[in-house]
Amino acid sequence: MGDSDLRTCETPEERLLAGTKSAELYVVLNGTVRVHLPWGDKLAEPGPGSVLGEMALIDAQPRSADVVCVGDVEHYRPKGAVDELPGDKRRWGRERPDLSTVEGRDLDRVCDHGYWWYAWEWTNYLLACQVCNQFWKLCLFPVIEHPRCAPPRTEVWETPLLLNPFDGEDPVNHLHFDVIGQIDAWEQSEHGRATIDTCGLDRETLRAGREHVAKQVYPLTEQFLIAFSEDDLDRVHEIRGSLRHLGNPKAPHAGMVRAIFEHETGWSWTEVVEEEDP
Repeated sequence: MGDSDLRTCETPEERLLAGTKSAELYVVLNGTVRVHLPWGDKLAEPGPGSVLGEMALIDAQPRSADVVCVGDVEHYRPKGAVDELPGDKRRWGRERPDLSTVEGRDLDRVCDHGYWWYAWEWTNYLLACQVCNQFWKLCLFPVIEHPRCAPPRTEVWETPLLLNPFDGEDPVNHLHFDVIGQIDAWEQSEHGRATIDTCGLDRETLRAGREHVAKQVYPLTEQFLIAFSEDDLDRVHEIRGSLRHLGNPKAPHAGMVRAIFEHETGWSWTEVVEEEDP
């Protein structure tokens, strides 16, 4: 261990990339990293004590997957400054090929003072995707009011457009996913559109990661409706189990699964899918 270096991962840019070669082996001491394929499929999330890069060290072949540090706690309302997306969409940035980070994101600064009085307010802290937060959201906080109050003031109430699932707005009512996992605003929702644009939720790596799940949910939902209309309770029970598995809160893209089911059927996920069987 005499030749070992201690490294601290501060941003998603500090990652091991698939296709690169290295003669280094890594041991996770603290925190968690995500191992995923370049197109987004997650393979694992190793924690403390895990070893990474041993195969590349042994066979000198290029790495087969990306490894990135994960997890941010984000201020819903930014405390240090407030930015806006410019009118010219070419300045919104674009995803780097085969990566989830962004290049060319050039935002307009509204003011150099943010919502400082929320800096220590627990309800303003949200667990966030590190890439969505550090590369896309940044200091964006879209509101309905235009022009907005700049800088923000404690006595001026604003109506946020950025969806907060813990503050009354159900994302299902604002976001729609098609059969290949592409996201769009549901029924032209302002909240949905602003959230997608702010967090880059329509970037290709996310769409590709959602696709295989969406392609399972759409036919399952159609089969569920047919079985229900035919009063085939055994089949209903079987499909419900598959939907529960895909929509488990710990499963990838569980929110999309629930949104697809509710939009396609008009029924409540909680009341129909999670309902206990007799």
